[in-house]
Amino acid sequence: MNNLNTIFTEKLPKPAKEIRPVVTAPPPVQAIEAPKTATKRATRSDKCHDIKFPVTPNMRAELIRRAARNKVKETRYCTLLLNKALSYTMTSIPQYEYIDSVSFMHVKPTAIPYEKILNMRIELKISRREAVYRLIRFMLEKEGVRI
Repeated sequence: MNNLNTIFTEKLPKPAKEIRPVVTAPPPVQAIEAPKTATKRATRSDKCHDIKFPVTPNMRAELIRRAARNKVKETRYCTLLLNKALSYTMTSIPQYEYIDSVSFMHVKPTAIPYEKILNMRIELKISRREAVYRLIRFMLEKEGVRI
């Protein structure tokens, strides 16, 4: 059976392909860049350093109680105590027995109090944790808390 439509039955000649010469692009010219200078990002002025220090159960309970009384979080209250303690001279702060425990609390001093803690640490040859522990305990005892 033949198709009635001639479009399907006639074979049309294929058009001849046009041959074009291959053109290559010239090599890219590399721009000479000035050497990049590494710019340091500015540190925030209110950057805090997190320091955790060991506390006894009695000390922890008293700090939480006092923080609730002042309507602030425990970390904020401990930081306030730390800043108050740093206003005293280091010679007035007694040495306490430092026992590392499993219970910790945190302080977040800003740059200036943190520098004072580091200086205290270097002068007394103790760790940051021990320095913070001494300062917090000193302030608690100054306020009449028995530990």
